[in-house]
Amino acid sequence: TASGVVWSTNQNPTIDDSKTNENATTGSFVSSLSGLTPGSTYYARAYATNSAGTSYGSQVNFTTLAAIVAPTVTTTGQSQITNKSFVISGNVSDWGGSQVIERGIVWSKTNSTPTLEDDNKVSTGTGLGAFSSYVYGVDAATLYYARTFATNAAGTSYGSTATVTTKATDPDVIKTISKNGRASGDYSSVQEAFDAVPDNYTGRWILHIKPGTYTERPTLAATKSNVYLIGDDAATTIITNNISAGTINPETNQAFGTSLSQTMAVFGNDFTASKITIANTFVNSNVNTANNASTQAVALKTQGDRQAFYDCRILGYQDTYLGNSIGRAYFKNSYLEGNVDFIFGRQTVVFDQCTTYINRNNSVVTAPSTEASTKFGFVFLDCNLTVPTAGTLDFNGTAISNFHFGRAWQNAPKAAFIRTVTPAMLNPIGWTTPINGPLPVTFVEYGNTGDGATPERLVQRGNGGTVLTQTQSLVYTVENVFKKETDPSFVFDWMPLSSVSFDFGTLAVGNANNSKLSVYPNPFADQVTIAYDLKAGSDVNVTIYDATGRTVKNIT
Repeated sequence: TASGVVWSTNQNPTIDDSKTNENATTGSFVSSLSGLTPGSTYYARAYATNSAGTSYGSQVNFTTLAAIVAPTVTTTGQSQITNKSFVISGNVSDWGGSQVIERGIVWSKTNSTPTLEDDNKVSTGTGLGAFSSYVYGVDAATLYYARTFATNAAGTSYGSTATVTTKATDPDVIKTISKNGRASGDYSSVQEAFDAVPDNYTGRWILHIKPGTYTERPTLAATKSNVYLIGDDAATTIITNNISAGTINPETNQAFGTSLSQTMAVFGNDFTASKITIANTFVNSNVNTANNASTQAVALKTQGDRQAFYDCRILGYQDTYLGNSIGRAYFKNSYLEGNVDFIFGRQTVVFDQCTTYINRNNSVVTAPSTEASTKFGFVFLDCNLTVPTAGTLDFNGTAISNFHFGRAWQNAPKAAFIRTVTPAMLNPIGWTTPINGPLPVTFVEYGNTGDGATPERLVQRGNGGTVLTQTQSLVYTVENVFKKETDPSFVFDWMPLSSVSFDFGTLAVGNANNSKLSVYPNPFADQVTIAYDLKAGSDVNVTIYDATGRTVKNIT
């Protein structure tokens, strides 16, 4: 008839002492004890009463705090130190008798004991346990003082101070990729060039890729950051392959699968590409489907943060572009072509003034699988959705007449089409049925123009599609979508460059071309000529050594 907890300052308390009554007849229960005296030891045990009497559980004891105090927090380490950021780790091990309402890191250039009141801070949440965070926006080659903090109703406590010296910024480097190899460049393939990038390089590592068709499957590793892959013209600088999800990987004797079928993969942060084409030429035709049911064929896979593409062409058929992880990517003035779900994945991606093109009937432009914790998914700003001329036959011989904005794939899909030019071939419903059943979607549009966005069409939108008001649409800007608050894993705001331009004839960089040559005595020649092909205005330093390694002469 009754159950709860009894307690007393004496051992073996009974129902004649202080007690709670949870009115539970069977099962587990939780009781909260109140009215306790600070700094006192109590004994408590559970009880249950029925018509036959009262029974008790085993006894536990605890001592109340003498007073509510600030939490106990420690600074446990520093890591991932670069020229722009570093990571500080900490742990809140004791709450102090009141909920920890904020914890994080404070840092300073000048104050060896930084505080919330006087210095910079980054908040990492609430509660007990281990935590860590990036400190960003710091100067290169500079000493910083940083420590953890935790706050409750009683006040704020701090961990010990860590001293961190950020790395210097490495000099910019330019290397050249050419189909002619070392005859006119440093590397003959994109993969060779990617492999040569030093891990965690803090300067810009600029790869100038000369015109040509590079048939390969390059991957930029996650340890390779600040890499630029710059072509002269996307129409003539092409990275391509012909792999599908059903193609057998010779290394594993298993099918590649969709997520490994890509022509190019970028895992490194702060990557920039300009004026290149990335293509997967495998066609999801009826003929190929009959021979290979898995016809997904990714051209580009991005998996990292702050990855930007300018004036690029991404070409494929089914599953052309995969944004494969939580992170941010940006496409500006670029062209993306495909048909089934040809822009898909979890990443937050802005397509700014881009063009899409469908190459099969009943195409679907997007298939987002945005995480619930991520505020934005695929955002199209001032783009143009283009289609073949009416009556054009696709590769299956079917007239192209219909396509959709997108469909839900996984998680909490999000996509937005803002001020987009839409053709009449856009199905009036806008969004087609989800792949895996109903999901909590955010499918929105605003300010679209063209025959696909007439008032008569807009009222027919379905499958979660919503037309925003002007006020609602204001959140869809590059700056806002890429703020750190848009996903818990983002450590700072990102505002990509509006454009990228390089003049490789005049750009001066450090370590652009270092070489070494050994010359041995020749009784038939009293001199030797060494020729280099250098750009006009290049700085040249020549050091001559003798056989013992002693410097004979420096020429500048």
